[in-house]
Amino acid sequence: MQACELFIDGKKTLYYYIFTLAPIVPQFVMTHCSHSLKKAAHKVCTVLLQPKNRTFSTNLLDETLTRNFQECPTLSPNLLARMLTLNLQKKPICHQNPLNKNLTLNLQSNPFLHWPRAVHASADSIPEETPSTSAHSGPRISRCARNEAEDALLDYLHCTRCLSFPDAEHISKNSPTFIHYLLSKVENKQEIGRSVSRFLRYHPINEFEPLFESLGLKPCEFASLLPRGLMFLSDDQLLLDNLRVLCKYGVLHSEIGNMYKEEREIFRHEDGVLLSKLKAYEELGFSQPTVVKIVASCPSLLVGNVNEEFSRLIVEIEGLGIEKDWIGGFLSPKNKYNWKRMWRLLSFLERMGFKKRELAEVIEKHPNFFFEGSGENMYTLIALLMKLGFHINDIMSLIWNFRRDSSPNLAKNFWHGIHFLYEARLTVGDIVRLVHSHPRVLSSCTLKRPNSVQKQLNVGIKRLGLIILEDPNRLRDWGLRTKLHPVSGPSEDELSLLKKTQFLLKLGFVENSKEMVNALKQFKGKGDELQGRFDCLVGAGFEPNEVSHMTKLAPPILQQSQEKLRIKIDLLVNRFGYPLKCLLPYPWFLCYDVGRIKLRFSMNEWLKEKGVTSHTSAIGSIIACSEKRFIERFVSLHPEGLEVWEELNT
Repeated sequence: MQACELFIDGKKTLYYYIFTLAPIVPQFVMTHCSHSLKKAAHKVCTVLLQPKNRTFSTNLLDETLTRNFQECPTLSPNLLARMLTLNLQKKPICHQNPLNKNLTLNLQSNPFLHWPRAVHASADSIPEETPSTSAHSGPRISRCARNEAEDALLDYLHCTRCLSFPDAEHISKNSPTFIHYLLSKVENKQEIGRSVSRFLRYHPINEFEPLFESLGLKPCEFASLLPRGLMFLSDDQLLLDNLRVLCKYGVLHSEIGNMYKEEREIFRHEDGVLLSKLKAYEELGFSQPTVVKIVASCPSLLVGNVNEEFSRLIVEIEGLGIEKDWIGGFLSPKNKYNWKRMWRLLSFLERMGFKKRELAEVIEKHPNFFFEGSGENMYTLIALLMKLGFHINDIMSLIWNFRRDSSPNLAKNFWHGIHFLYEARLTVGDIVRLVHSHPRVLSSCTLKRPNSVQKQLNVGIKRLGLIILEDPNRLRDWGLRTKLHPVSGPSEDELSLLKKTQFLLKLGFVENSKEMVNALKQFKGKGDELQGRFDCLVGAGFEPNEVSHMTKLAPPILQQSQEKLRIKIDLLVNRFGYPLKCLLPYPWFLCYDVGRIKLRFSMNEWLKEKGVTSHTSAIGSIIACSEKRFIERFVSLHPEGLEVWEELNT
């Protein structure tokens, strides 16, 4: 579509503005337009400023606009027209077009048509700095300078842009980032007010930016909310009308910004629609302040008809004998609410066995059970307690006995506390006992992660569990944002080393000897674990002094778990028929893998059945040699030995 077809009747007026207001166009484009539009504008300016085009007609302008702006689908006729008619004066520019004839203009003879130097720069190097993208940095602004800039912006919005005085005043007084941007463009620091006014006169601004900032949104939040193709608030009358309806009804400006971010459809309602929706919730029995809190915390209620799930919840609450306005005291714009889930929680608690009178008292006593996560945290807590084996009556009693002044995040803290106990490796029985005896301690605060508590206290996980069992009230000190101090006394590693040293001394090791140092390096377990493995070998049939002798010969045998020790001894004695005492000269047998033991001794048993070997081979010669040596020494003794060996290996 040709540029002349886009503007139709307004074409001649457009040409008039281009030639008359030329000085402001490049600066506006450089400051407020998209990168693709800047490149197109740069091309237009370059063509028009060529020496051969010092005198040109509307046909050349029309052709240049069409060729260079057709790649900019975001450029609408109205937008370009507004770009060129921006407030050079506080009076509206006369729209009479003297160009009834073919327009001819000599650029060289008109000093007002001098284009800024930025136009001649490369289009790819044009900066895209706007109030919403520029950093809030630089020297500190004095109160006097800020006040003058605010007054200049107020004057611009009210007198020039014809916004109502209350709207203009609120925007100018509550958009500090935008004021900082305006002051950064001022060169004359002695006359701030006049300089800002002059800047606004010749450099049109996107008025939606200070508006959204005054509604409580940060530049990073409203950058994606800026309407495409619009710059002036007067172009979006529906937005202004609906904003005034909410303000007049009692909604705070800071809450309106959040409402716009969540549900922009609210601000597209026609005249009278938004107010009728607000009145509809009053007809449900709510007072006006309560309606304000409800719609601010859940803007989606103002989209479509009256929310059925919300209405059903209100009927349920009213059925419990609770006043409707009660709900308004616990709603917050910072939270999201799922009305259906909250209604289902009430029904679930009734099915658990709560009578309506009891349920009403529980809700009034602990409203956070109801509002925290829209009841999801309460669902999670009940499911966790049932998994621990709590009966429904026990859970009801637990909920009922919480004090009124409990933590606002009671349910969430409670199930976080139960998970903390589980990660601290307490038994299920200990956890259940602590939940019964110290529910308020578990729900008093959000606990840190157990590994974080371990590091700060300088204790192991086992000792952490012992500390909890000794004094459950210590959990109160382990909440988030609390500083913990290391526990006095020896650390977990020091205690383990002490127990291992005492254990080795009992076995007959000499203190500080090379043998003891070597044994301590090889013993990876804790002192009490080593004693348990020692007792396991004694229980298998060895004398204590024999186990001590075996341990000195092969210290790693006490690194094996008790279960593995039993399995290896059972294989050697009961399956392959070796006497228990054969381990005394070669205790290293207990350090080899179970799979290796089965393979080697199974092959040896087959050879004995074939009569190749008639005596019982020493366990060391069977298990200790390499696989190649074992094949040469045992497997190859029979012609079918290799085949059997491969079958055993599969």
